[in-house]
This record gives sequence, C-alpha cells and structure tokens, in this order.
Amino acid sequence: MIDNKYRHKGLGVWFLKCIFKHPDLQNLRRWCLATNDAHEFYKKFGFKNLIKPEIFMEIIKS
Repeated sequence: MIDNKYRHKGLGVWFLKCIFKHPDLQNLRRWCLATNDAHEFYKKFGFKNLIKPEIFMEIIKS
C-alpha cells in the first residue's frame, strides 16, 4: 500500500491504526490480508498465519 520511496517513515503504522480505529469496522470478526514481503510488519499488529488455510479459496484475475 505504501510506495517504496515513502516506506520506513511510519506511514504504514499510521494507516493500519486509522483502519483499526474506524467506527464502521469495529464489529468485524476477521481481518485478512495478503503480502509478499511484509509478514513481520503485520505480525506487530496481531496478524498470524491462517489457522485453517485449507478452508480458504481465491480467484485471481489478471
């Protein structure tokens, strides 16, 4: 989500905090995301690997 030239300046942390505080999102029971290279960053916010990855499906359109 953050352009490479703006990374490591706290924008990602700020962005996630804003999303998690948004009133319309307070009743969500599950948050999912996909990342190629930021697993450690998202772990700081409580994200973990899927407990049951075998129950998730996806469609990828090019």
